[in-house]
Amino acid sequence: MLYWPVVQLLIARFSWGGLVDELIVNVEPAVLGHGIPLFASGDFEKRLERVAIQELPEGIVQLRYRVKK
Repeated sequence: MLYWPVVQLLIARFSWGGLVDELIVNVEPAVLGHGIPLFASGDFEKRLERVAIQELPEGIVQLRYRVKK
């Protein structure tokens, strides 16, 4: 299992290097207080374009994003 700060760092490094074309995020119904940021600080989330939303079993929602180049 990867720790969340490591995941944020990997996403940031890969995105800065232009190595991310698509991002798939599964959102599970849970209460975590204020939540945890998906991305480390930066403008990566501004370059995302949502292309699909799919409802999965047990209340999970899958979000699919394309990275604008």
